[in-house]
Amino acid sequence: MAIDEEIRRIVEENYRRTREILEQNRAALVKVSEALLERENLDGSEIREMVFGPAAEAAAAGVSFAPAAGPCSQPE
Repeated sequence: MAIDEEIRRIVEENYRRTREILEQNRAALVKVSEALLERENLDGSEIREMVFGPAAEAAAAGVSFAPAAGPCSQPE
């Protein structure tokens, strides 16, 4: 019975963790779900932008929003 109890403990612990993650990210899940209902298909960049914002999408593409330093930078 010790194996059965350990399996039950692992399943229950991971179920709890999964619910926590889903609840913490509910707003993002709703946003993506609504977009999927509208358009049926989304690519990874669209999902990243919806969940993390345009800065995250730019970072994934290697673009920085930080102001440039040097002769071409704009004064503050």
